[in-house]
Amino acid sequence: MRFSVSVGDDNLLADVRRVKQDRCDDPDMPVKWNLRGQARALRLHGCDGGEERLLAVAEPLRADLLSALAQSGATLFMSVIHAYSYRKKVLSSVREDLLRFCFGNLLMRVGLARRNQTDRRRTEILLDWPESGATGPFIGEYLSGWKAGRSENALGAVPYRCGPLRDLGFEPAPVFGVTDLDVRLQLADLVAAACRSGVSHAIGKLGDSDFGVRQFRSLLPSFFRQGGMVMGRGITVAPTREHLSNAVLNAIR
Repeated sequence: MRFSVSVGDDNLLADVRRVKQDRCDDPDMPVKWNLRGQARALRLHGCDGGEERLLAVAEPLRADLLSALAQSGATLFMSVIHAYSYRKKVLSSVREDLLRFCFGNLLMRVGLARRNQTDRRRTEILLDWPESGATGPFIGEYLSGWKAGRSENALGAVPYRCGPLRDLGFEPAPVFGVTDLDVRLQLADLVAAACRSGVSHAIGKLGDSDFGVRQFRSLLPSFFRQGGMVMGRGITVAPTREHLSNAVLNAIR
């Protein structure tokens, strides 16, 4: 799930354009983590030969963009759910509830971060257009969190520790965008991929030298902390105190 919070990011977007110009000779080049298979986005932007240019500068381009994000003072969040079953239908039947749970967990922690800030500008939640257009779990969770300050789904009702989002300056509704066009979602895609690499490293699937692992480590100082703690604040893994959560905790120490 790609997720972006916009609270005034004009300087960051200008830096992103500069990076793309320096690396690709095109400040509007669409960039995602997976630089292969970008034909649709490149055609949309009229970037003939764009894939070759992207692949030629793949690592420095993505590293520079993530560096610009970190230097902007952005606050990052990661939410991971370990869900498994030998029967595929079981996971399919609870997929929407898991999405809603994960989204609500993120919203609550963003709310806690915003509550601690004196800046009370409006906060916009921007989401990548979901698979198959299934916006229901996100809209339902957002409305519940915005209006009542709680999550309500088949996994249970959980109050947001930050209180109702509307009291913290959040817009009344989330916005859905397209990663091919929106720079903020492109950055969110890079962060999500780096986080996946970090989790894969934690469970022994990727080594220290992997590009994604190195980018994840470079982003660690940008994750939200409360009382000096990042686990359970900027990074959450559910269920807690099990193999995956312990592995992630050990990997970021």
